Formats: sequence, structure tokens, C-alpha cells
Amino acid sequence: LREMYAADPDVKRVVDVARGLEGLRRQDGIHAAAVVITHEPLTEYLPIQRKPESGKPVEEAPMEELQPVVSPNELRAAQNAVREVFVKPELREYIARLVGRTRGNPEVALGASTRGTLHLFHASQALAAIQGRSFVVPDDIKTLAESVLAHRIILRPNAEMQGQSAGKLVAGLLEREHVPQMAYDG
Repeated sequence: LREMYAADPDVKRVVDVARGLEGLRRQDGIHAAAVVITHEPLTEYLPIQRKPESGKPVEEAPMEELQPVVSPNELRAAQNAVREVFVKPELREYIARLVGRTRGNPEVALGASTRGTLHLFHASQALAAIQGRSFVVPDDIKTLAESVLAHRIILRPNAEMQGQSAGKLVAGLLEREHVPQMAYDG
């Protein structure tokens, strides 16, 4: 490999790009980089999936085999029904406070944005609907907050080196943030 790197500018470029990608942070994961130099197709070494009947690599998703489970109208109706799930003003404020705390935290380089607020709001409505309720409760928000927000937060390097993660940060915010007490007429 060293000889090829020194002799071939294309090999040098590929290896240099791979070195630049190695260890780059993307959300809560680390990207791995590898260079495979071979005369055989890469799928011979790293097949994602093989067809059971032939053993050949699957190169595309079998889109023609997929069947719809709902019609477009049914999907729109479900989306509209979820948007009708009631969220008390106190819970709207609770969501906004949680997301806002991700931006004002000294361990955070970049907190969740307004889109994070909207996604947590809509996901909470969807969870309530799935559970057969026409209203959101605080536990809906608490259940979803880490999944919806953690990947939107970029921590400062020193926080990561001290073992902090975006998921732990959101969990800590949930423990510390006042949860509105709700009473629903029903």
C-alpha cells in the first residue's frame, strides 16, 4: 500500500480522503473509514445482502415487491387526525423550555433548533394518538424527548471527553425541568 500511495496519485488521493474522514463526528457516532484496494468488486468482500436463490449481492431494494399498506388518502387523514390531538399551553411551554435548555447549556456547542421543538410537539401528538388519547400528557413528551432531541445536539469536545453524551444531557434536563401537573376534563 505504501508503494502504491507513493507511486499512484489516485491511490494517494483516496487514502488522503479516508484519513480526513477517519474519526469525524456526526451526531453521537463516529464514522469509520477504510480503504480496500482490490481487483474484485467490493461487494465480494463487503456484501450488504445476498439473494438467497443465487448468492449474488443485492444491488437495489426490490421496490417492485413492496405493497402499500395504506392509501394516500388514509395517510393524509391519519396525519390530520394527529394534528388535532390537543396539547395544553402548559405542555407547549414545557416543550419550549426543554429545547431552550439545550441551547443555554455550557456543555453544548449547538443545541436543538426550532425544528426540534416542532418535532417533539408533533411526535408527542402522534404518541398520544397511537395510545388512543385525544390529548398529550407530560409522559408523552418525556418518553420521546431523548429520541427526538439528542441527535440534534452537538456537545462541546470537553463535555464529550468527560463522558457526557447528548442522550445523557437530555435525560438530565428531563430530571431537572419542572413538569406541569395536568388535570384533564373527561
